[in-house]
Amino acid sequence: MKARVEPAPGQRWAITDKRYEGWRYVTVLSADEHFVVVKGRRTSRIRAQRFGGPKFMFCGHDGPGILPPYASHPLGCLNAGPPPESLSMRRHLDPGFGCTTITRDGVVVLETMETDLILAHFERRARAEPGDWRLCFETPLRETLYQRQGPSNWVLVAIGMGFA
Repeated sequence: MKARVEPAPGQRWAITDKRYEGWRYVTVLSADEHFVVVKGRRTSRIRAQRFGGPKFMFCGHDGPGILPPYASHPLGCLNAGPPPESLSMRRHLDPGFGCTTITRDGVVVLETMETDLILAHFERRARAEPGDWRLCFETPLRETLYQRQGPSNWVLVAIGMGFA
């Protein structure tokens, strides 16, 4: 049985919504015993007792600064399995079919659909240029977001639904 994740500021959630043909992503701004205030395309208030039901999926954390590691048990595709909780420096940045994006303090450093680079290349650059480095793999069935949290430590902080 899955443990219930309590809403807290900075968390990223996916909500099923027929208006958006599937899932929409929101970030929790505040939560109390009555309402959870979230920001997606617009700011909304959701009753606290309805939040976290079957229509909601915890996706990790979002926001500035060091983010906590993804705490829930990540589900994986039957063929691929769950994503790694941290990345090896020998990890190739080519996602296969999809897109790889690396940002530093919110500014895109690399956005590509195919590359022969490995993570160690950007680790060297991150050591020379300190900042909030993030790596996102967007594939058809899953989007994974990793954040650099110290030397050679790229940690999974969020999972999304992918683009298909």
